[in-house]
Amino acid sequence: MDKLIFSTDFSGKHVTGAKKCSNYANIAEKAEFYTKFAANSNRFWTGNLILVQENEEISKIQISSDNWKTASVEEDVVGDLDSFFANLFQKFAYKLYNNQALYWLPVFDASIFDQNRHSLQDYDLGRPEHMWERRVENQMYTYALFVKKTTFEDYEATLKFVDALKRIKQHGFFTDCKKNTGPCNTHEQSDKPMLMAFEDDNIAHIYLGDFQQDHVYDWMLTIQQPEVTILNENMVPQYRSGIVPGFSQPRDTVITLFINTKKSQVWRNYKKFAKQRFGGYHLTAVISKEVEKWSFYPAFITMKPNDEYVKAFTLYKDITFDRMTKYIEDSRYPGCHKLESTHDFINAIKAQKPLLIFYDAMNTKNVTKFKYAASHEQGIDRTVQFAAITGFLIIPLSEEIEDFKFPIARFNLWERHEDVEELEKELTQVQKNRDEL
Repeated sequence: MDKLIFSTDFSGKHVTGAKKCSNYANIAEKAEFYTKFAANSNRFWTGNLILVQENEEISKIQISSDNWKTASVEEDVVGDLDSFFANLFQKFAYKLYNNQALYWLPVFDASIFDQNRHSLQDYDLGRPEHMWERRVENQMYTYALFVKKTTFEDYEATLKFVDALKRIKQHGFFTDCKKNTGPCNTHEQSDKPMLMAFEDDNIAHIYLGDFQQDHVYDWMLTIQQPEVTILNENMVPQYRSGIVPGFSQPRDTVITLFINTKKSQVWRNYKKFAKQRFGGYHLTAVISKEVEKWSFYPAFITMKPNDEYVKAFTLYKDITFDRMTKYIEDSRYPGCHKLESTHDFINAIKAQKPLLIFYDAMNTKNVTKFKYAASHEQGIDRTVQFAAITGFLIIPLSEEIEDFKFPIARFNLWERHEDVEELEKELTQVQKNRDEL
């Protein structure tokens, strides 16, 4: 029995080419194409294609993993080659990722806190009651992270916190609440990492988000803005483009209320929402009698400068507090989601609405019309979220994902471990270089 063996490795360190076969070139060419296509479509994949030919027939194709032998699949070559390879890859991906998720979980070594203490020493507060003795002048807020355990979540929070401080070029403190109690127990009973921004000696803001990706960094920048930034008409084009002072990149979403007076109930509702959700959104307003010249006012206009197809959409009817809240919360999501990681998938279902996915594994269709229609749905009361996928992304290859049988949470944890390891290397290397100098 002759086999075509596709071997994939998750080390991410090398990609080897295909060994050509003089006979049955169509199968060899398709196998090489799918090997490269899958590797290019997925963040953690590298591919190694080996074509083994011992006689004049290739009767079976096998796809296997160097790391996960039990995920191997093998079938007779039948029918259309594109359909054959696509179906075989689906079966392989399902076995591979379910095997990995069910039988492997990242192991966190709590001693890493002490091992990397040198890279965190500038931020280690020691005793939290000493915070005000070391308070940094000329900063709007004093940031403090309290960790009560030595779990992965606490380490992730610590590194993301330090990384955010470095990027905004400000100082903050963290402390181990297991060794030093006091304010740790005063402010919060939860065992989760706790991040707060202090103004003078009082808590100004408590961070309620997660410690993944750039969320902490974004929150720190956002809370340095007013609850609602008041714009004049000359400033509107700048904000419409997402160019907000204090941010290094254009914002994905900027919401502006155009209204003629602060005596309106809509304005009072907007201020109430802004206070309750401060740090989660960038909210602005134009308050002017000139707004009365508009055909509809008051009106919310949401700017989406990074959206491909819809740069703005509005709300001007039935602006109750609940309707406004729903509108603003929906505005945080893109017109059409990209699903390139488990984090993307989890974010897409946070809206607690059905997720409609246009999935074209082989990139055979033009998804422009779908993305266009999805983006324009943001102008109304959305009942579903939309996503478009082109390419052999592993996550949606599983038919079980729609029933949530696919272990998304475990893969998300795996991706978070990978991100933290990369950030750890970056932060510790910077400190190591500085120490050597």
